[in-house]
Amino acid sequence: MKHNISRRVPSSVAAIALGLGVLVVSPAQGFRGGEATAAEGVSAIHGTITRGGSPASADILVVAWPDQDRFDTVAIGEQVRTASLAAGRTDSVGQYTISLDPAAVPADYINDDGQVDIELRIADAVSEASYFISLITDGSSWTNASDRPAFGTSGGWIDAVEPSVSIDLGTGRVKDSSIDFTSMEGADGEQLSSGEAAASLAIGITDRSETFNQDLAAKRGSSTWIPMPCGAQLIDYTRGIAEYPTRLQGTPNLKAMAISGYGTSHTMGVAADINGVWKQDGTRTVSMDDTATLGPRSGAYYVGNRVNYKNLRNDCTPTRRYFSMPHNISTLLTVEKTATRHSFARCDNTPSGWTYTKSRTKSVTMSAGLTVKGISLTAQSGWNADTKLQFGGPPGSVWESGPAKICYSNLDGPTASASIGANSR
Repeated sequence: MKHNISRRVPSSVAAIALGLGVLVVSPAQGFRGGEATAAEGVSAIHGTITRGGSPASADILVVAWPDQDRFDTVAIGEQVRTASLAAGRTDSVGQYTISLDPAAVPADYINDDGQVDIELRIADAVSEASYFISLITDGSSWTNASDRPAFGTSGGWIDAVEPSVSIDLGTGRVKDSSIDFTSMEGADGEQLSSGEAAASLAIGITDRSETFNQDLAAKRGSSTWIPMPCGAQLIDYTRGIAEYPTRLQGTPNLKAMAISGYGTSHTMGVAADINGVWKQDGTRTVSMDDTATLGPRSGAYYVGNRVNYKNLRNDCTPTRRYFSMPHNISTLLTVEKTATRHSFARCDNTPSGWTYTKSRTKSVTMSAGLTVKGISLTAQSGWNADTKLQFGGPPGSVWESGPAKICYSNLDGPTASASIGANSR
């Protein structure tokens, strides 16, 4: 879905503000230790860096990857060039806030609807980690790109939250506001506890590298964004991966249909080879401008798409040399598999002739939404006016509803629920 954003924020620099506004680092002035400066830009992402649960003093480098249109054009053997946007350091309690001016992001790194795919490279005195996340801006604020379904709706973004990524450099545990750990489902559809969900997204940690030190020093010495000295080379593709971001659950009396509409966003895991072991290393959001419909169904299924990944090699980061990243969605709603029927937190009886359309909030995050390089990665999609679950059909249709129950995961009701389905009375 394309939207021309209004880049209303002044300045031609990106900035990183650290620690609740206590310390601000602006590339226009360079890194000045503990001296406060006047940062320009819009708060884009914040979080806390820890080691074993205690605050860590860490350096942060913000790297932008090419937008989806540019990324799509990279051919095998070519380099994917990245750009360093900002650099800074956490405050005394490990907190950071990154402010980015949308107007200052290079054209090849922000697409028409305002999405920027960034890699947070973080290191304390001992260890180093990286984490991918997609952000999106309307020109005056930033949110997670997984909140894209709300663009164009009254009242602004649906479920939009200020992006937040917190990382423990000791355990690899991540808290990412774009992933709802409270509604995450496992490989068999089981509801994961918060601890199980967090454990499913533990990233790889390596020793702090000289490459990181060099890249950090280069950015601190520049008053604007700079191209990274090394690019990642596209090796090949992994095509036709089954992605299951959605559960479809109907009954004979209340059949269910999935409709994937224009501009649907899908947030999928990025895989990285960390010293020979593949792990999830964040997420990347891609969108699709085609539409598809599946159903009606009277059973319980995981339904989804065929997606393609690009496999890349970066010789500049020997401990994190290989990546596999979401490239695009090949086909919509072409895969399904039987799922365990859910009973959900609450159910309400529905009468004959009742219909309902689920078109708000994001779906649950599937911890094993797809498999890449032999590991399970997360997958999540959103609902909007064009992308929805529909229950029951018009009178006289083959899926006209009879007495049944509509069930949902959030006690506030179906509209607020990430997961919803039909059951028999």
